[in-house]
Parts: sequence; C-alpha cells; structure tokens
Amino acid sequence: MARAVLLGNSGFVGRAVERCLLRASLKVHGFSSTTLDLNQPAALHRLDSLLDGDATLIVLSGLTPEKGADVETLARHLGMLLNLGQHLQERTIGHCVYVSSDAVYPLRFSPITEETGVEPANLYALAKYAGERILSHACQVSGSSLLVLRLTATYGPGDTHHSYGPNRFMQMALAERRIQIFGNGEEQRDHIYIEDVAALILRLLERGATGTFNLATGASHSFREVAELVRDIVPDAEIASVLRQGEITHRHFDVTRLFLAVPDFIFTPLDLGLRAYYQACSK
Repeated sequence: MARAVLLGNSGFVGRAVERCLLRASLKVHGFSSTTLDLNQPAALHRLDSLLDGDATLIVLSGLTPEKGADVETLARHLGMLLNLGQHLQERTIGHCVYVSSDAVYPLRFSPITEETGVEPANLYALAKYAGERILSHACQVSGSSLLVLRLTATYGPGDTHHSYGPNRFMQMALAERRIQIFGNGEEQRDHIYIEDVAALILRLLERGATGTFNLATGASHSFREVAELVRDIVPDAEIASVLRQGEITHRHFDVTRLFLAVPDFIFTPLDLGLRAYYQACSK
C-alpha cells in the first residue's frame, strides 16, 4: 500500500480504521460526506490524483439505519454507490475494500459462513448488498481487486448508532444507571470490539486478501450476558426487563475463512472490551 484512500473517515468505524492505518505509518487520505459528497458525481474527481495502481480504496460511506429506513434514504445510499461505481470502473486501482454488513444474511441460518445465502430483510441490508454488487461490477470492468467485509455488530467508544446491545447498554448504564433488555435477553449475537475491526482490516490488507469475509469473533453471547457484564462494570447500574417486541432469534458465525487468512489474530474478549469501553467513556 503506497497510500490508502478512506471514504467515510468521520464515522464510528472510519475513525478507528484511520487511526489504525496511521499507527502503521501508512499515508492516509480521508474523506467524509462534508469533504467529498458521493451524491455529487463531479466531486469524485477529487480522487483522480489519488486512485491509481498503488492505491487502496476503503469504502465505509453509507447511511446507517438511524439516518432513516425509508425509500428516500435507500435512494440516497444507492446513489452514492452508483456514482462511486461509475467512477471506479473507469480506472484500475491496487485494491478496493467495501465494508458491508452481516445484515445481508437472514436470521434463520446458523452458523453463518461466507457461503450462506444472502437475503436482505430491510432496506438498509438491501443497500449494503447492492453496494457489494455495484463495486464488484466496477472492479470487474476495471480489473481492480475487491475485498468485501461483512461486519457484525460492533461496539466500543465513539459509537454513534446506539444500537441494541453493548453500545446501548453501556450508554444507558452511564447516563441512567439502568440497562433495559427485551424479555430475558435470550437472543444470542456475535459482538466485535471496534479496535479489533480496524486491526483486522489492516491485517487483511497486508495479506492482499480478496473475496468476501465475515468480520465476526465466532463467539456469540446472549443480550442478558452482555447486560450483566456491563452491570458489573458500571457502578450502581441495574437491569430492567421490558416487553419483547419480536421473536427470539440467534446468530452464530463459522469464521474459518477469517482465521485461515489471519491465523494468529487474537480477539479482545467481550468482558475486556466492555471494560475498555467503560474506561474510555469515563475519561
């Protein structure tokens, strides 16, 4: 990697990835929606001097669910990726990395591998999968290599999404000393620490990985277990149960492909990640 071009560097994951790349002494050119609006095709020409055969482009741009879950938001999200795809198919770059989501998979399959059939259940998941296909087409046309990373639920300091699980539990515990779970919190999910996500992206880039990888730890925990870990960390926090809003579902990953690519990678255990999260928020 002579240089890394990072789209979406102001987001939760983008900030962590940028920090990780800079710590590795890489030259990073980061852009946010305010410095490069992907909905404006002409704005992409700002990348022309940066995107060549020595460049690695990391695409984290997108509209997360809290920005909207309607057709208008979907159209904006797709517009960004269509403009980028059109731009990329006209030039060959060293490597393109698209950070997608495990939301592209249905909840009824377990364990999930990279071969599990895709079935987007909502418009956000549809947008992420469409982004995969758009960039795959663009890279095929231009002859660029592509790495797609389907990221599972990510937690840690700097989170802006407040999604149900470690992030919401920690933020509620700190603000209200109360953690609210649905039912008894039986559902099991895989949770990955933000710094592990950034480190994995760097490691996969160093190895020149291509194709599709699920970024998950391979260990699932119930929301009750997560809430109890947060309660034990945050002084005086209590757990409260509220009426469940949906059916009980679980998600487990078989991460064999990831471990074959980075066999020596050690994930941050959930309890240690949550404690580091708390310490960062308490500074």
